[in-house]
Amino acid sequence: MFQVEPVLWLQSFASPLTTPLMAAVTWLGTTPCLAAIVFGLAFAVRYRVGLAVLLLLSANSLATDRLKDVFAVPRPGDVDTRVLQLGGDSAHPFVERGGAVGFFAPLPDATLEAARGAEGLSFAFPSGHVSSATTLVLSIALLLRRRGILWLAALWIPLTGLSRLFLGRHYLADLLGGAALGAAVALFGALLFGARALGLERGAAAPWRRAALVTVAVTALGLAVLVPGLDVAMVGRLVAAAILLYVATGLAPAEEVEPIARLVRTAIAVALCFAAAPALTAAFGAAGLAGTPRAAMLQGAILVLVGFGGGATVSRVVPFAGGGRVTRLPVGEA
Repeated sequence: MFQVEPVLWLQSFASPLTTPLMAAVTWLGTTPCLAAIVFGLAFAVRYRVGLAVLLLLSANSLATDRLKDVFAVPRPGDVDTRVLQLGGDSAHPFVERGGAVGFFAPLPDATLEAARGAEGLSFAFPSGHVSSATTLVLSIALLLRRRGILWLAALWIPLTGLSRLFLGRHYLADLLGGAALGAAVALFGALLFGARALGLERGAAAPWRRAALVTVAVTALGLAVLVPGLDVAMVGRLVAAAILLYVATGLAPAEEVEPIARLVRTAIAVALCFAAAPALTAAFGAAGLAGTPRAAMLQGAILVLVGFGGGATVSRVVPFAGGGRVTRLPVGEA
């Protein structure tokens, strides 16, 4: 599953049509697209579910990055000069034919040792695009309890994996690892948050769910201190999402509103986030913290608090954004 032959076969179909198409599929898994989906989910569908998915995507990203560093599997374009780099960073081939010799064979030890001693490489296993797509779609399906979304998962996840193979960024094993990780994160989220992400507030399991949420946030903060190179901005986003979930009862905007109100409050939240970003950059620069891990973590947390917390607060007071608190509907045990 670490062979380059599937990649080479797919790349034999490269053309002015297929290459941009696969690049577009991959683009759907980038941070801007995922952020847009989460904002829409929070402010146009269900606020708590949007926050829960934000936290799960952040946790998935941290886990993916850590596993990449642990396994340190070089990308196909770095181990075989025949692989075309059709998307992403440039390849840095350090061997001519260094892929696995059989379907179930791992990469040769010499290839792995050379990769771990090289500089400037990004690692392949597991696929971040596939793990993010799996986390996103399965989390939404499980938390909203809408089986129809599983059809989207059956389409989006394989297409994302196909695009990553085609572009020369991953092996088949990376895709399977990413899908397994994303599914595990989504299942954990279903247990942690319950139906419609109301499990922190309702049912006999609410106390341990709140304790588990605090544990996740504290663990992320601990890893930020103990693990060099961890994406501390992502830790900040995770912690901020956990804080907002804890106080979601008093923040959630009305759910029974017109579609135009949903669009307006989504736009308000995104605008607040965009407005805060340059202001925070300037503030940290003036304080002499620009480029420091502390600033990155604080900025990640503050942007989530401003976008999702501030957006919800503003939406509750702006009439044409569906002002008013959430309508509490009886949904039984979460």
